[in-house]
Amino acid sequence: MAFRIWNMDAERRDFEDLTSDYVRYREEANDRRRFKDFNSVEFPPIIMHSDQMDKPILELYPPPELHAGLLGPVNQTFTILSKTVPGLSEFMKENNIKGSGCGGDLNRPTIKRLLQNHKNQLTNLDIMCRNVSEDHKLFIEHLRNIGLLHTLVNSHTLNLAPIQAVIANMRENFLKLHDKFEMSESLKLHIIFSHYVEYFQLTGHTLLRFTDEVTEAVCSQPAENV
Repeated sequence: MAFRIWNMDAERRDFEDLTSDYVRYREEANDRRRFKDFNSVEFPPIIMHSDQMDKPILELYPPPELHAGLLGPVNQTFTILSKTVPGLSEFMKENNIKGSGCGGDLNRPTIKRLLQNHKNQLTNLDIMCRNVSEDHKLFIEHLRNIGLLHTLVNSHTLNLAPIQAVIANMRENFLKLHDKFEMSESLKLHIIFSHYVEYFQLTGHTLLRFTDEVTEAVCSQPAENV
């Protein structure tokens, strides 16, 4: 099995690129089995701004911080911990850390309590992980980085230097997790490592003004209601 590390220097795309891929797909294939040949573009881009065609996609569509910065990375971490830390399931039950999100994942309130060390949840998890191996402390460092970054990118005022420092530390720690536990660089982590700072430099804003909670709400509904 391959464990992914994304290309940090990939070419950035704009809405003109999406439109071109869409036209090529319809003219040359129009077959979903060939999606990958057209960057998986099946439909034309939604018009969000009058002069959007030459704007970077990131300028009009900010990183989905709830999913990319919180839900995805934390649930990925617990998926690996569940396979490497004996007794984790019992620990989670005792600490009321239960999956009530989409597909049984941990949801935002549960994750925020954990990252804020509510009732020493994160401290106790740290102890439990270190009892397995010293390398397991990397998972706790990863969770703490996620929590700190979440706070910084949701501040009223953009302070880029500490955000860059946390992301750099987070990526360095992730590479150790990748090496020792074969943690893959998920799409969510890729967004953090490659696009967070780019967005902040492009717009001068934090992510406080935006939310992707509507996506979480839709995902949490039973399939028959969607």
